[in-house]
Amino acid sequence: MHSLPSSTETLTLHLAILICEVLPPPVSCLRGPFDQIFQDFFDRGAKRLSENNHNEQCPGGVKKQIQVRTTPYNATAGQLPDAVALEGLDALVVTGSSAGAYEDIEWVKKLGGFLQDIYHQHPEVKIFGTCFGHQIINQSLFAHTGGLYVTKNPRGWELGVHEIAINPKFASCFPRQLKSSAAAVARASSSPRIQLQLSHQDTVIVTQSAQLPSECVEVGSSALCGMQGMYVPNRVLTLQAHPEFDRAVNGACISEIVGTSWPAEETREYLRMADKDDDAALMEEVVMEFLLQGPTP
Repeated sequence: MHSLPSSTETLTLHLAILICEVLPPPVSCLRGPFDQIFQDFFDRGAKRLSENNHNEQCPGGVKKQIQVRTTPYNATAGQLPDAVALEGLDALVVTGSSAGAYEDIEWVKKLGGFLQDIYHQHPEVKIFGTCFGHQIINQSLFAHTGGLYVTKNPRGWELGVHEIAINPKFASCFPRQLKSSAAAVARASSSPRIQLQLSHQDTVIVTQSAQLPSECVEVGSSALCGMQGMYVPNRVLTLQAHPEFDRAVNGACISEIVGTSWPAEETREYLRMADKDDDAALMEEVVMEFLLQGPTP
């Protein structure tokens, strides 16, 4: 008996990229503006998951091909999706920024209110953010509980590639990437450990986890930053890291941050840290799996 021929099913995700920083030319000339950097990040994740789906047995021989379409909005100019645009969106993506989530800046306050509204009024729209995005999402959605706040990191800047100890509970939500991956096995310990690019001075401080909603799962921690992300199944994923940055982009960002005022030896060390290998590919898949999650029963 001959097996039935397999067919390909295309699944398209539409994401709004809320741009919170217009990247300076030394950075944007490398990989384009923030929305292009994220488009490439999602394309890589979609390709990896699509290839994995093709290698697995699917009911009826149907293979899933994942495509991602993005629409940019300049949040620093007050541009945000309106009610009509929200109807066709699967998720919001909040980028990094040199601004502080706690600063009295009009566009920052407007963005915070918008995120609150989406979370409470539009449960079908997921929210994902990195670095500043991570900070303002957590501040907007959960600071009112008294469980966390955003501030300058008392441990200073975290620049370049750093090791992140993944919370076992978060790892169990994405076992294929974070529990059985080569990177996790190679660094076997009580919790998986991965390497990611970071570039931040502010941080989310968790004052008391018990005050956060019960569905919140912390992503993990590093030596310099105790809160490396937050996960709410099917709703929210934030990362303090920049998995969308490669070594060239983060190196250029670090050069912009330090300028000429930092000691040369210190600057060289940060650039050396940015030039290390990382596990961004794992996070590409984690983020894509999050974006593909169906409604919670």
